Amino acid sequence: MAAQNRSAMRPAQRSVQHLHHWEREMQKLLNLIADLLHDDAGVTSIEYALLGMLIAVAIVGSVSSVGDAVKTLYESIAAKMP
Repeated sequence: MAAQNRSAMRPAQRSVQHLHHWEREMQKLLNLIADLLHDDAGVTSIEYALLGMLIAVAIVGSVSSVGDAVKTLYESIAAKMP
């Protein structure tokens, strides 16, 4: 009768071992997600991209306004020439 009890418990023990394996795998997944949420490397590159875009917009704006002023200056000089 003791042998019957041992064989009857084995599937239950396998089930418990499977559950523990599932819990370990789930914990690994949760740790991976937490690591990704706390990773700052992507944020830094996005900040640099935004900063570069802001600088590019400032350059384009200043060049276009200076370009208009230079164009007006050259046109006035050209009009005064014979």
